[in-house]
Amino acid sequence: MKREILAVFCCLFLGMGVYSQARLAGANDPNAAAGRGQAEIVINASNADKDIAVWVNGAIAAHLPPKSREKIVVSNGRCTIEAADTSARGGQWSIGFKKQITIDADSN
Repeated sequence: MKREILAVFCCLFLGMGVYSQARLAGANDPNAAAGRGQAEIVINASNADKDIAVWVNGAIAAHLPPKSREKIVVSNGRCTIEAADTSARGGQWSIGFKKQITIDADSN
């Protein structure tokens, strides 16, 4: 009985570790709306062949699978958006060359 319980716990911890590697960032709330002093940025990966990782002002903000889109709510002001294609090998993420744009976020 103790072996079975130990095996179940080991599988649960291993499963949680694999799931945490599944995305570099959790999904953003698709129903979130920009409030006062905020803006929405929509990332469209509908033409992508690989996963796309997105950083806003240096912090990972989204990780999209190919053929998807996601909305990010940011504070108004100048935002530096970076995106790179990603792939996973052996449980580790490989990040391609980052492409960067700077936008002035001041409305929806």
